[in-house]
Amino acid sequence: MDCDIFDILDRFRLELSLTGDKTAQNYSKAVTSLARFVESEHTEIFSERLLSNWISYLLQQGITPKVALYYLKVISSLYNKGVKAGDWEASGIFKSLKSKLSLYTPDEDFQSKRLDQFHRVRKIAQGGCNLTDREILAQDIFLTCILTGGKSPESVALLRKEQIGDFIPEVAEILERNISPKRKYIFNLGQSLLTGNQLSAKVNGMFDDVFLSRGINKYSSVDETIINLWANIALANGFSAEEIIACLGERPTADPIFTLGEMTSINDADKHVIISKVAKAIMVNPQQWFVMRLRPNVRYKQLEDRLSVLNNEFTNIQLFYPCEEIKKRVRRKLVSKQKPMIPDIVFFKAKENEVNPLFHRIGDIAWCYADNSRPNFKYAVVPRKAMERFQRAIGKFTPDYEVGPIGSITPREGDRIEIIGGLFSGNEGVIDKVETKSDSGNVIYRVTFPDQQGIEWRVSVDSRLVKNVI
Repeated sequence: MDCDIFDILDRFRLELSLTGDKTAQNYSKAVTSLARFVESEHTEIFSERLLSNWISYLLQQGITPKVALYYLKVISSLYNKGVKAGDWEASGIFKSLKSKLSLYTPDEDFQSKRLDQFHRVRKIAQGGCNLTDREILAQDIFLTCILTGGKSPESVALLRKEQIGDFIPEVAEILERNISPKRKYIFNLGQSLLTGNQLSAKVNGMFDDVFLSRGINKYSSVDETIINLWANIALANGFSAEEIIACLGERPTADPIFTLGEMTSINDADKHVIISKVAKAIMVNPQQWFVMRLRPNVRYKQLEDRLSVLNNEFTNIQLFYPCEEIKKRVRRKLVSKQKPMIPDIVFFKAKENEVNPLFHRIGDIAWCYADNSRPNFKYAVVPRKAMERFQRAIGKFTPDYEVGPIGSITPREGDRIEIIGGLFSGNEGVIDKVETKSDSGNVIYRVTFPDQQGIEWRVSVDSRLVKNVI
């Protein structure tokens, strides 16, 4: 029989008011704590799940397991008085919860462990000096596992370029810097030359080096270590044990607190929010797109030259200055010229804390757009999706857009496609031939389509500007 938690709490308060001694004062702390938690949970049913979540919440707030167990015994004692009075039925809830709390050892500080692991992973995300290429690659794969909510190293190692759009910006930033147009897989591990077991051994060996160099304790396996790290970081950032278990689909072993949470389901939208918030807590300063404007009579080449001089200070600034190729015949020669599409506008990708120092050094030749809707009039950020739409519209792309063809199935010769960006946007045609540019590795389609006058056109189209017509 379901009992109303508010009726039970009223009965507890009445019992304590009749006692009126020091014990009642101590007991009232436990009752008050439970009452406040119930109000935040918006539930009316007394259940093991409610009590489990309450105890879990106390432990997350820094209450020691000893005090949490004392509070539980208080509620158990008051409840049993109600059972004897015939107010409600006996329950085995309290015995079960006491057993779970007994898993805590008196001297073990799980809260400090969580915070320590959180800060160690955040330190990895901040990068480091004098790292080898192998160490940088290992840390990028490790961070991708953590930021995606505990993906296995093997599944991350097999990610392909066309999957980059499936991930949150914090993950996409890592993937983008590892992409090569000449590789099928995002991370450079020589996957095509390795068996599944060889790839697993290679990645696990790289992770062991990360754990050792960064002072991270390994659990029984690399996969279990990743899951427990993410779970502890999520706990440190305020998510409940129940929410974490639902996201992972399993109980982490890192902390007895996870024995308290129920196995429940979670919808994709809520799971995405939790993973995204944890990632944002780790990646406190991701790279983003900003817009600068060149000052009068300043050429783009001057900006490039200035940044090359400042290369030691700003190593990861990425510029995007889209140009179109103009060809004209001079006497008997065909001469090509690059014409800027927006002459005085330059897009650049940087970390937000780099923008102000950058413009202290280049402010005489350019200035950065700001957003007066952001606190303290901060620099205007171009959302990633908006940047992608802009690139598709003009048919020009940054290196981080090397994600393969748009659409769920890669078009092949003879397939009917629609051109979705650039000069021929909106036209449908048939792929005559699939080519690969030797200099960049980009896939180019030779497409045939008729215009409104019935004239047949044959044009070369970047694979990122087409999608299959079903």
